[in-house]
Amino acid sequence: MPTRDRHLAAILFTDIVGFTALMQHDETNAVCIIKHYHEVLEKSVSNHHGEILNNYGDGSLCVFNSVYEALKCAIELQIGLKSEPAVPLRVGLHLGEVLFENGQALGDDVNVASRIQSLGVANSILISSEVCHTIKNHPELTAKSLGKFDFKNVDESMEVFALANDGLVVPDKKNMEGKLQPKKSLSRKWMLAAAVLVVLLFAGYFIFPKLISDPATEKSIAVLYFDNMSGDLGQEYFSDGITEEIIAHISKIKDIRVISRTSVLSYKGKPKNLKKIAKELNVSSILEGSVRKSGNTIRITAQLIDAHTDQHIWAETYDRDLKDIFEVQSEIARMIAHKFKIEITSETNAKITQIPTQNVEAYDQYQKGMYFLYKKYFNSHQHEYFEKSKKYFETAIQLDSGYAEAYAGLAETYDELRNNSLLGVPKIEFPKGLLELKEKLARKALQLKPNSSYVNTAMAWTLVHRQGPNFDSSFFYMKNAFYIDHKDPLTNYNLSYTLTQDLGLNSPAIPLTLNAIKADPLDPNLYSILVQQYALSGKNIEAKKALQTCFELSEDPFSQVYRLPFWLVYYGDYDKAESLLKALAWGDSFQLSFLYAAKGEPGKVSQEHKNNTYILLASNRNKVMKDVIHRIEAEVERGNNTEENNYDFLSHSYYFDAYRNDPDFKRVLAKAKINHDTNMSKYGNIEIPE
Repeated sequence: MPTRDRHLAAILFTDIVGFTALMQHDETNAVCIIKHYHEVLEKSVSNHHGEILNNYGDGSLCVFNSVYEALKCAIELQIGLKSEPAVPLRVGLHLGEVLFENGQALGDDVNVASRIQSLGVANSILISSEVCHTIKNHPELTAKSLGKFDFKNVDESMEVFALANDGLVVPDKKNMEGKLQPKKSLSRKWMLAAAVLVVLLFAGYFIFPKLISDPATEKSIAVLYFDNMSGDLGQEYFSDGITEEIIAHISKIKDIRVISRTSVLSYKGKPKNLKKIAKELNVSSILEGSVRKSGNTIRITAQLIDAHTDQHIWAETYDRDLKDIFEVQSEIARMIAHKFKIEITSETNAKITQIPTQNVEAYDQYQKGMYFLYKKYFNSHQHEYFEKSKKYFETAIQLDSGYAEAYAGLAETYDELRNNSLLGVPKIEFPKGLLELKEKLARKALQLKPNSSYVNTAMAWTLVHRQGPNFDSSFFYMKNAFYIDHKDPLTNYNLSYTLTQDLGLNSPAIPLTLNAIKADPLDPNLYSILVQQYALSGKNIEAKKALQTCFELSEDPFSQVYRLPFWLVYYGDYDKAESLLKALAWGDSFQLSFLYAAKGEPGKVSQEHKNNTYILLASNRNKVMKDVIHRIEAEVERGNNTEENNYDFLSHSYYFDAYRNDPDFKRVLAKAKINHDTNMSKYGNIEIPE
């Protein structure tokens, strides 16, 4: 006969966010995380006189006789799980009557606790109003109301609160999801009314453009590179690093649009016309300043300027010890938010006050590594700069073995070495064991800081380059990086590029590219990939506009936009393409052969490229070539989604206009669509958070 007992209890539910996906894509890291979780859970529950009733592997149900003890346990859990390997846990707490039957907890209040937990995000503790009522006599605990929610199978709406103590994340209600009642569909009447409203608004956009606010009036800012006032050009890495860190800090504030370092870099060292810069970048304000470093002391001046009036909004001088550099960066970000009348949430504050390392010398070495990697090696491909960046990252790791960004930076340096060795720029021997070393470094960085977009990006590119590449794992980390920092143009670009180049999915990639351009409007690489995405989606007018912008922004097409001449040729602008290619002396490169093929000069096409699919299509635009169809079909059957074989290109490129009624081509197109639809359902569901 079953044993039953019923009494009042504090019910605590836990769940590891995203654990199932992590287990699928990175079992090694997932095992470390789950082991850490169970160790901390058992210790914390025991410390606060609770009981673990059900353990679901990546979640648990615990009960306590005291609400206060349950709350202290939840906080201890979240603090303990921040140590590496960090565990992205969400916790839900409710006070109610529980039916205990043979060691199992049952009843409506258990279900309520589960539903409250489902609303949470990593490092959050959500509580019911019943629990919130009990903490009024505990001033050390603070809670913030998130409003009322309609849970599944719960009759009445329930108010949910989030603990807002330091170190805990308070979710944004707009982005919260969980076990809620499905939203009721609109009636036909209301749907019709909504449709009419949309039509009116759309018409109003064109009829009354002056009523639409200028994007520059939003809360937007460009941080110009701070001047190096140290009197030593060798200190430029430090002033550049400070600027980039300030950009990164402000970018973490949700309601501010911040221009990326790539776009503001074009103004470095040039005379400053702030109104002109603001207009070109479409921002409402500009932050400029200077950095003076002398030994272990620094002086940072910063001034915020209204771009419309050229008036100073705020200015400050910081005379600090070098060890206080992180605090200064956070202070500047908070002051910008204050001037923009934006409230800093506890979650945002936790992000902008996070210190990457306690070792200032390690930080200094890391900044040197980043300077030589991004400013020198990426642009020149000279091996001496690889050696320098490598040395500085290695020294940073020696000084602080827990410095996640330094491991990721070193992995990225090796990644660029690999790329250059494969391209033959310069001709260097490919080091043995490089892929294994890269993965070891990236995994170490991920273990130390799993919630870093930079670290997740390093892991993604490492897995792409492993022999027998695990694409799903790479895509998982690339997507992680994007959702961790969806305002960063690089995370948008990487995901967009992968969707287009590896999967042949252009439509879901376009919003990502446009999102990147909002933060990085002067980077021609973004417009180059946008040209391709528009072209392969059949949007030729938009593609040509993006192509013109790309051309105008490209001062150095080789280092900036390798594909620019190709798209100029594709859209018939042969003169521009030829002048670029000849100026670069690319000889018999593929793009030069493509140009001659499109111009109808087959004799100038290099022997190496004569049988290339693109060359054949450009040379015979009005002719159906069966061998080309069969070649594409073979690639499609192998699941190859390269540009000339994917469904988007086959559907929309004018190169195939002569093929539209050919039965063999129709068969290939149908097969390509199957690949496209499979990829779309598996990878194409990308949403850009607000």
